[in-house]
Amino acid sequence: MRLMKSILTVWLVTGLSMMAYSQAKRPSLMVLPSDAWCKANGCVTTNDAQGVEIGVPNYQKAFETDFSLVNTKIGELMTDRGFPLKDLEGALKVIQRRQVDEAAMGADGMETEESVLDMVRSRVKPDLELYMEWKVNRMGSKQSITFIMRALDAYTFEQVAAASGTGENALSNTPLPVLLEEAVLNHLNNFCAQLDDHFNRTLKNGRKVTLEIALGKDNGLEKGLRTEFDDTYLSEIIETWVSENTVGGNFNTTTSSRTRLMFEDVRIPLYSIDDKAIDTGDWAKGLDNLLRKTYQLDTEIDEVGLGEVKLMILGSK
Repeated sequence: MRLMKSILTVWLVTGLSMMAYSQAKRPSLMVLPSDAWCKANGCVTTNDAQGVEIGVPNYQKAFETDFSLVNTKIGELMTDRGFPLKDLEGALKVIQRRQVDEAAMGADGMETEESVLDMVRSRVKPDLELYMEWKVNRMGSKQSITFIMRALDAYTFEQVAAASGTGENALSNTPLPVLLEEAVLNHLNNFCAQLDDHFNRTLKNGRKVTLEIALGKDNGLEKGLRTEFDDTYLSEIIETWVSENTVGGNFNTTTSSRTRLMFEDVRIPLYSIDDKAIDTGDWAKGLDNLLRKTYQLDTEIDEVGLGEVKLMILGSK
């Protein structure tokens, strides 16, 4: 009887542990080739920036190379460990179709400062970006692979995990995905632990973002952000809302004037009360609704990037 109880206890503990593990939230990933790899392998597009030529990664061209194999293999390894994968190639195809449609509608003369990667980020909204760099070392009938992989927070661009190494020598006809898997597996547990540590800290402390408040021209507010509503400055109303809607009330006011407020290191929750993922734009809509509905202000939200949003106050309704 005691043996049966012991077995039952072990089964329950194991089962609950597995359930907790399966239900644990993990950050979503998007795999990309590193800038250095793109440059070394001719996957670069040259853009003119006010007379200065700047090379930017051409991700569509990268998928015509071995990166397609690397993307698939790394995606497979990370998915097996429970990390949701965001599809870079699929997002690129959607953006390309949209650009073709706009051109067909006569919108080809329109210019945008948004890069292709920014458009991808805006569309798929990954938590982390996993950059891959690799080189195959050939030595007669043998070969090995040297790799570097770095994970950056897609909202702050801070490096949160890294791994590098060289795999064992293998026959010269060994496929690239096999070489890569063998080399990466030796480092993957530690790499995933770094990802989990960062994400768990972010869940606890909030995601770090930036919020800018600016006044539009001819806004009609004579005293700007120092205009009073019920004996309280508009700037104070905004700052109170930010304080009440951040994790632990954590943020820094780095600029405060009659025309502009800048909040940095703003810690926003990753999920809403009903467990839906929140990005910076979603979070800022709460402030936008307050200003529109309670104070009858005409506003506009501009998502500068995943981790930064600009709220324009255009005037009174």
